[in-house]
Amino acid sequence: MTCINIARLDLCLYQGDTYEHQVEFVDDNGDLLDMSGWLYEAVIQDRNARHSMTIDSSNALDGLIILSLTAEETAAIGRQASWDLQRTSTDTPPIIETLLYGNVSTGRDVT
Repeated sequence: MTCINIARLDLCLYQGDTYEHQVEFVDDNGDLLDMSGWLYEAVIQDRNARHSMTIDSSNALDGLIILSLTAEETAAIGRQASWDLQRTSTDTPPIIETLLYGNVSTGRDVT
């Protein structure tokens, strides 16, 4: 298993807009890490609710995970929130690792 250091990544969203963020995982040499074989979950937590992000891990073998939210989902997120991305192994008991975390700032839609 490859050790991955937790990293902070603050997100800036605009309410009512779609959002997509591609996360590339690389080792100390800049080589892409194989991130396949894990289950991924990304959640934004504001004062009122938890909002699950859609995760595309189809290119995890090449170190790429894509996080996304629909326009409807970003419209429901409060102005200040926090988030994280975790991966869970299929082992028994499972191994759970937080890969990314940070704050979420959301701009208001005016149209």
